[in-house]
Amino acid sequence: MLRIAMLASMAVLSTATMLNADTEHQYQTVVITDFGFFPLTTYVDPGEVVQFNNQADNARVISAIPFEDNQIVQWTSPSLEKGETFLMQVNEGTVLEFTSSLADEEQHGAFSFDEPPIEEAPDTTTTSGNN
Repeated sequence: MLRIAMLASMAVLSTATMLNADTEHQYQTVVITDFGFFPLTTYVDPGEVVQFNNQADNARVISAIPFEDNQIVQWTSPSLEKGETFLMQVNEGTVLEFTSSLADEEQHGAFSFDEPPIEEAPDTTTTSGNN
């Protein structure tokens, strides 16, 4: 009886661990808003998975911007209603610039394999001049 209880406990524990592993998977997220993409540039490593999350009021389709000499769109999302997401893996061969069109307005975003710029903290050691 003790052996069955231990096996059942181990099964529950391993299932919970697998569920946590799936729910804790972290993606770079690009939020689609009514005004464009946030962030405008998403810094990724090759092979990383990016999640587009539509928070705009209207459905959006995200597409790679074709190269000037090629009109074939390399990748595109399905139509995403508000709150829906789209996952894609970004590799060295992926077109890094993308767009979303709504009526006459085009919104642009991009992926970059560069190191993200680091903002320096403001200098708080300066005096106020009341010395």
